Amino acid sequence: MAYFLWFWRIISPFIIIAAIIYFAFGEWGVGIFIAGGITGILGIIIGIVGWGYNVPPRWFWIKSLSELAGSRVLSAIAYGIQFACLPAGIMGIVLIIKELI
Repeated sequence: MAYFLWFWRIISPFIIIAAIIYFAFGEWGVGIFIAGGITGILGIIIGIVGWGYNVPPRWFWIKSLSELAGSRVLSAIAYGIQFACLPAGIMGIVLIIKELI
């Protein structure tokens, strides 16, 4: 899981940029929004579970427990948004490749 989260941090900016390109120049469909909602829910679950991989060991904590608990919610929201952009990002990459060929 830690390797997946590391890999996702690298590719997620490209996916979000491709999603913006798709929403700007592509033809929207209901299927993209449905798939985005499903992957967004998956992203929230991965954000909740994967939050522990991004928290340093206890002796490096400089925040209180309540501040760290707030980070779990923000992490889940961030992963949810990133994963919700995944179907549109894939379609954006297809759109870019189609225009280049």
